[in-house]
Amino acid sequence: MISGKKLKQILLFRKLTQKELAIMVGLTDAAIRNYELENRSPSIEQLRKIADALECDIYLL
Repeated sequence: MISGKKLKQILLFRKLTQKELAIMVGLTDAAIRNYELENRSPSIEQLRKIADALECDIYLL
């Protein structure tokens, strides 16, 4: 499970938008929005891509 609040904080810290992150990891901005709102959870593979793109540990999300 991904924490939407933490994802939002990291995006703000990295000065990235949901759309920019989506492009970096090959997802749609709607998918990132759903993760941030905690409507959906990413697969472990998607979670790893997000963590890599945000340059953070997977456990921070």
